[in-house]
Amino acid sequence: MTIPTKEEVAKLYVATFNRAPDEGGLNYWVYNSGLSLAGIAQSFFDQPETQGLYPPGTSNRDFIKSVYANLFNREPDTAGWNYWENELNGGAYSKNLFIQTVINGAQDSSDGLDRAILQNKTEVGLYYADNRLSDVFDASRVMQGVSADTTTVDVAKAMIDELVSDSGFMFTENWLNGRTVYNVWDDDDNGLLNDIMRLEFNDGEFTDTSLDNTENNEGSYSILENGFLRLDFSFGDRDYIKGFQESTDLNALSIVWDNNYVDVDVTYEQAIADHDIEYIFFDLESAETFINNQVKDASYIFTSDWLNGRTFYNVWDDDDNGTITDLERLEFNNGQFSATGLPNDDESYNGSYSILDNSIIQLNLGNGEIDYIRGLQLKTNENLLEIAWEDDYEYITSATQEELYDDHDVEYAFFNIESAQTFIDEQLQSPDIII
Repeated sequence: MTIPTKEEVAKLYVATFNRAPDEGGLNYWVYNSGLSLAGIAQSFFDQPETQGLYPPGTSNRDFIKSVYANLFNREPDTAGWNYWENELNGGAYSKNLFIQTVINGAQDSSDGLDRAILQNKTEVGLYYADNRLSDVFDASRVMQGVSADTTTVDVAKAMIDELVSDSGFMFTENWLNGRTVYNVWDDDDNGLLNDIMRLEFNDGEFTDTSLDNTENNEGSYSILENGFLRLDFSFGDRDYIKGFQESTDLNALSIVWDNNYVDVDVTYEQAIADHDIEYIFFDLESAETFINNQVKDASYIFTSDWLNGRTFYNVWDDDDNGTITDLERLEFNNGQFSATGLPNDDESYNGSYSILDNSIIQLNLGNGEIDYIRGLQLKTNENLLEIAWEDDYEYITSATQEELYDDHDVEYAFFNIESAQTFIDEQLQSPDIII
C-alpha cells in the first residue's frame, strides 16, 4: 500500500469539508490510520462532521454541487453535473471515489482555473496544519476567499499568522513524545536569557536537567485541552507552559513558563511586555548561538542574587606581556570579596563590593582604591563571562564593547578552575602576542 501524502489528504479536507486540515487530524490520517488514500476518503464519510454537512436526504446533485464549490469555487458545467449525478445514482461511483476522481482531473480551462484554485487551497491548508492549529471554525474561515489569485494565499497565510500569535502553539502528544529540547531562560534575573536546561519527554514522563548535571528534576507531564503543557514535578510543584510561535530562523519555540496558570494564559504581546518570553530550542547548538548573539552588543547585567556566593577564576594579562595567562580566584559573599593569585595563593587582597544602578560592580579595595568591573558577554558554551576591569569609572562606563576589545581590555571570568587552566594552557601553547 502506498502511504498517502499530506498534500493528498489536505485536498480531501478541502473537497469534503471546505476547510484546512487540523494538525492532529492530518497527522493521524497520514501516519497512524494505516489506510490508503481511498480508505481515508471513505472513512471521512463516517465522521460526524461529514454527516452534519451532508445529512440523510441530501441528494447526489446537491452533493456534487457542494464538492465543486469546495474545490473550485464554482458549479459544475451542466454536462458534467448530469454525468456525475447518473454515476452516483446508478452506483457506478461511490462518493469518496467521485471526490478522488474530480480532484485528480482538475484542469485549468474555459470553465475555470480549477487546478490553480485547488493548488492554492491546498497550500493554505497545509500552512494551517504546519502551524499546529486545530480549531475547525478557523480552519474553514481561512479558506474563504482563496482563489486562483496568489495574493489570496498571502491574505490567508496572514490570517493564520495572526491566529498563531493570538492562540499560541498547541502542544500535542505526537509532537512532544520522544523529543529533547533546550530551554533558554533568565534563571538569575539578570535581564538576559542565558541559562539552559535540557528537557526530555518520553511516554508521559519528563526530566529537566542542567547541562553540567548539577540540577536534576523529573516528573510527569500532560497536555491540557487548550494545548498548554502541564509539568508535575516529583517533589510536588506544578508548572504550566504555553507555546507561542515556532521560528525556523531560531530553530526554537517561544514560550511562557510559570507555576501559576493565570500567568501563562496570556497573549504573546502581554508576555513580551512583561519580559516573560523564554525559548525551547530544538538543538543545543542553536540555543548556545542564541545566547552568545543576544549578549553580543549588550552589557551583562549583574545582580546581587547572582553574584553573592559566587567564585570566579579570572584570567588576565597582569604582566602586560601580550598574553592572557595570569590567574586569580575571586570570591563574593554578602558584600565582601577576596582575590587570591594562583597557583601560589600570592598577591591576596580583599574589600567590599556593591552593584551600581548601571550594573557595574564597584570594588572598594582595602587600600582605599576603587576598581570597577563591567560584564560583557556571557559564553555558556565556554563556561565564562567576558569582563572589563578598570579603575577609571568614566572609561569603563562610556567605552563601547568594540573599543574595549580593540584596546585589549577584556578579561575572562571562568566559572571553574579547570576551564580557566585549559584556556591558559592553550594560550601558552599558541600565544596570541599583542604588539
